[in-house]
Amino acid sequence: MGAPAGGAAGERRTWEIVGRDRVADCEVFRVDRLRALSPRNGRSYDRYVLAMPDWVNLVAFTEDGHVILVEQYRFGAGILSLEFPAGILQPGEHPADGARRELHEETGYEPADIQVIGEVFADPALQDNRLHVVAARGCRRVASPHQDESEDVRIRLVTPEELRGLLRDGGIRHALALTTWFLFQERAGPRGG
Repeated sequence: MGAPAGGAAGERRTWEIVGRDRVADCEVFRVDRLRALSPRNGRSYDRYVLAMPDWVNLVAFTEDGHVILVEQYRFGAGILSLEFPAGILQPGEHPADGARRELHEETGYEPADIQVIGEVFADPALQDNRLHVVAARGCRRVASPHQDESEDVRIRLVTPEELRGLLRDGGIRHALALTTWFLFQERAGPRGG
């Protein structure tokens, strides 16, 4: 295989960050301006990053094999969005612990088994955080959901076949939900639900 476009094989292609200023603090994210030196020409350029906490998405199966989904209004797109249960990880929180906490808070379900599947960068062009994908199996309802006052999350249970139809036919349009399912399918193997 040849050299990457614009450089020789093995050549350092990362940018050196020589400054960072906070431009805005917006509760769930910050906007930071980076001053970065180009590895190609050595010039300094401004780049903007959304500094955000890591979060977790769960593919959660009930004891009878249904998949737990949540529906909520998403202000960015202005739509009701059907998704996997998800949430922000607390500083230092392990993804499995955060997944268990978020599943309980959003849905009232508790898993018998939990497995971290992997992680991806949500949008490495603009964001500095990672999405952790977790599988939860043998989930049973142990409490009512404990949603934040500003949340309005509806729980929806579907069969794996119904889920595949929703993913295929556009019933689920959140890109990170699609990524979550893909990663789950590729790494969790035939265990499925």
